Amino acid sequence: MPNPTPSTIILLHFAEPAGVLPSDAGNLDDLGVETGIAMPPVIENTWTGRGRAFSEADATGLVAIDRAGRDTLLQRDVTVQAIVAYTPNSVEQVLIAGGIHDGTEPENPDYGIQFLDVGANLEVRWFHSTPGTPGTIRYAPPGVFEHLGDGKYFLFTATRRWESSSLVVVRYYVGPEMVAELEWDQGEIGGGTTGHTSIGALKTGGSWGAHWNGVIDELLVTNFEMGPEEVRHTWRRLTEYQPAGVDMFVGLSPPGLPWYANPANSLGRRVKIAGQAIGQGVAAAEELRALWPPDAAPIAHIPKWEELCGLTAKPRDSLDVRRARVVAYLQREEGFSHPAVKTALEGVLDLASDDIEIVEFTNEIRDPFDTLETERWIVEPEAEWSIVASQLRLATAAGQSVTADPLHARHIRLPLERGGSGRRLFVAVKIAAAAAASVPASSGVGILLYNRASDNYLWFGVYNDAGTMKLAWQKRLATVTSAVTFLGAAPAAPLWLRLYNPQAHGAINDTAGAFRAAWSNTGPSAGFTTSAFGATGVIDSEWAGLAATGGTLGGNLQADFDDFVAYCPDGDRTFCWYAYRDPGFDGDADMVGARLLVNKIKPAHTHAAAIRSKSVLCDDLEFGLCDTGPMGGL
Repeated sequence: MPNPTPSTIILLHFAEPAGVLPSDAGNLDDLGVETGIAMPPVIENTWTGRGRAFSEADATGLVAIDRAGRDTLLQRDVTVQAIVAYTPNSVEQVLIAGGIHDGTEPENPDYGIQFLDVGANLEVRWFHSTPGTPGTIRYAPPGVFEHLGDGKYFLFTATRRWESSSLVVVRYYVGPEMVAELEWDQGEIGGGTTGHTSIGALKTGGSWGAHWNGVIDELLVTNFEMGPEEVRHTWRRLTEYQPAGVDMFVGLSPPGLPWYANPANSLGRRVKIAGQAIGQGVAAAEELRALWPPDAAPIAHIPKWEELCGLTAKPRDSLDVRRARVVAYLQREEGFSHPAVKTALEGVLDLASDDIEIVEFTNEIRDPFDTLETERWIVEPEAEWSIVASQLRLATAAGQSVTADPLHARHIRLPLERGGSGRRLFVAVKIAAAAAASVPASSGVGILLYNRASDNYLWFGVYNDAGTMKLAWQKRLATVTSAVTFLGAAPAAPLWLRLYNPQAHGAINDTAGAFRAAWSNTGPSAGFTTSAFGATGVIDSEWAGLAATGGTLGGNLQADFDDFVAYCPDGDRTFCWYAYRDPGFDGDADMVGARLLVNKIKPAHTHAAAIRSKSVLCDDLEFGLCDTGPMGGL
């Protein structure tokens, strides 16, 4: 089935004066009530001016008949967007439903949005019915978000993208943020033409219920999936541009005139209308700036890009797929691409383009320890670390002193990319063999995080406490090394360890310096036990790796490690790339010229360099800066 013409199906402002019921200028008859709905919602002053206050206790709601011959049947892509203030209660509440579940096939809901109170959080989910008489109501996986508070207005957006009879993709947004993107295996959607559309209530089995308990300020329904960028811009228009326009209009009024003393009176509302019109103009200009690139183009604009590039969308292509196709075309034909960069560098690097390597990164570093890559790791002392049977082995003789201090340690570490103070960090490793028989008393092996600038570190691993292997952690802060803190008995190896700062940026129950340690002997992704602890002072770790700690060894120490992972989602690693010339090639390379050329052709948001060593850290030949890129973590 081809995509329908993208259009608005329902748009309700709820701005009608007292005594006049709301109406939609497009596909619905005027909204009203019918038997079983006690009364229409009352008028209330809202975020944008006027809205309707619905009440579960008063059994309010609004119903309209779909106009004949209009495109109100939405069995594929849908977006519902509304400005609402919500007051939870113990029962489900329906924001809108296209159709009713009342025993006749044409009235099967082809879409609907349900809210449900779950403790301090709210669940929101799409629902629709299957074909049949009547069909069965199917509920999508829920999006969960924290309740903002009774009477607090927010922009709510939900999108549904139909892929097939067994795959539907749903997204939920609160304000500018997507709270969930989920797959749903229920693509058999019922519904019929000239049915009912209900606002703030749902009719099932002949009775009205699921009454909305709160205010609906604005309500929009479209027959396409709105993209995240369009949702974000709508939020900015409502919260930044239009309020700023009102402030500008009020600020231009003569001093002493109380034009805006009461924004709820007639004059105040007119001031608000004039000011928001100014803000609307600014918003339109910013919308053009934000949404004109092909990777952010909304559904109404992407056909223009496809026409420009000579591309044709397939019938069920999503907006994301269509954007990606246009961007790929522009990158291949007109933009920044590997072949184009290599061709440009052929002369200065004195090398064929096929022999020039473009090195790029993700925010994740993995090492399965098939080999010990000396360009990746700093190893101390080199003689005690080796690869044995595709695992990394530390073997230290009795009488040696072990400490987690990276300057005097048995350690192996690599640099992490920059990302700013308080960034999130995740490090994991498998300890394949570490027991009391191989780790002497008063010593341990595990994960090391190190801040070179402050000389602070955090260590987490397994520790031999008088013959009992335990999970433990230790830190050094301001030259003071803490005692080893035990978290409990360690399961037998193999043991998977994780050390991470999960939400350093203002997350619930996690503050800067609050780390979590987790361990499992089930596998790398299951069976984990988690413990939280504070380690303020090492939140901006520059290095991560493995280390032994303790003191003078009373016996030989041997531990095997595998499957190391370091992940820095807030880092800048993905914005770094390098043009690498292997020094084994003959020729006379102009590395300074290559560096200047790379700087000229690189995208402005990236760091780049021409290099001859993948382990170099001081790679900025123009300014001599160190650590401008994560080559040591390659």
